[in-house]
Amino acid sequence: MKKGNLLLVWLLLLLVSCQLKPNERLSIGLIHPVSLNPDSTLLYLEDYFWKPEDLLEIQLPDGLSYTLNKRNNTLLVLGNMSEPLAPAFFSDKYHKATVLLKRSEKQTVAFKLVDSLRKYKNVCLKASFNGWTIDSMRFDSLSNSWTIQKSL
Repeated sequence: MKKGNLLLVWLLLLLVSCQLKPNERLSIGLIHPVSLNPDSTLLYLEDYFWKPEDLLEIQLPDGLSYTLNKRNNTLLVLGNMSEPLAPAFFSDKYHKATVLLKRSEKQTVAFKLVDSLRKYKNVCLKASFNGWTIDSMRFDSLSNSWTIQKSL
C-alpha cells in the first residue's frame, strides 16, 4: 500500500472515530453528597451543573419525587428515602452525572400540653434546637390541649 493511501485511510478512520461532543462535563467538578431534609429539599442546579437548562433526564431513588423549575433552575425533591444512601442520576444529551443522596435522620416529634381548664392563651416551646426563642415554636390550640410537631 502506498504511503499516500495509508495516510488517507488513517485520516478517514480518525474522522469516523471522532464524535462531535462538547468537551465540557455535565457537572462542576466532583459533586458532594446531598443531605436531604425530612419532607422536602430545594436544590439549586447551578451549584452542581454547568448548564442545568440542558438536563434531559432525572432519576431519583424510590420514595422520592421532584418538581423541576426550569425558570429558576431549581429542583424540589419531595419525600425521604428508605436507604441511608442512594444515587440520583442526571443526564443531558452527551453526559451522565451521579449525585449521592443521604437520607435525613431527623424524626418528627409531637409535643402536646393538656389544658382542660383552658388556663393558657398562648403556648410556646423554648429549647436549644430553636435557639431558645419562642417565635418559631408556637403551639396550635385544640379543644383541650395545645400541640406542635417539629422535625428534630
